[in-house]
Amino acid sequence: MRLAELSSLMIACIMGNMKTVKQLINVARKTLSKDQFNQYINIKVNRLMGGNNALLYACNSSNSDYFLVHYLINDAGANPNSMNDYYVNCLLIATKKSQLNILDLLLINGVDIGFVDRNGCNALHIASAAGYQDIVQMVLLYWSKEKIKAAKIKKIHEKMKAQDPNYSSFEESNKKDSNADAFEIDCVDNS
Repeated sequence: MRLAELSSLMIACIMGNMKTVKQLINVARKTLSKDQFNQYINIKVNRLMGGNNALLYACNSSNSDYFLVHYLINDAGANPNSMNDYYVNCLLIATKKSQLNILDLLLINGVDIGFVDRNGCNALHIASAAGYQDIVQMVLLYWSKEKIKAAKIKKIHEKMKAQDPNYSSFEESNKKDSNADAFEIDCVDNS
């Protein structure tokens, strides 16, 4: 389902009006079922208007506010991996706008760093092309931490499996992919 026009929540996010966003979300929480509330938070506007939702508007607004984005993700339950009809998500928006604090918030909240736009570019490509060294470093640091964490977890599971052949990890049983595994870095060895 899509909206034909911007919702009051979307407009409040565009304006960066935290007070109104909180009021709208509190009323929705009290009056809507859990599924309806989830839809209210994550619903997108129609394709002719780009297919954004409240969180995407909050990240893209000239009034972008860390606390507003934090509230939408952590209190209202907005999906940080949602994308619009142009295959852009919050991570790519924050990268393009060089919003380090919002980028950090998204990474902490598990946004998919391997997400690519319709041109095949991820956050690292966009930051590199724009010359945003701080963002390049942040993305690479996060990616490397995720790879190290995944390698440590894999070693632990291998050790447990060696001790008990019937051992099965939660990750193995659910075949869950790591964001770090999906992230691809194109690099050239100039040595």
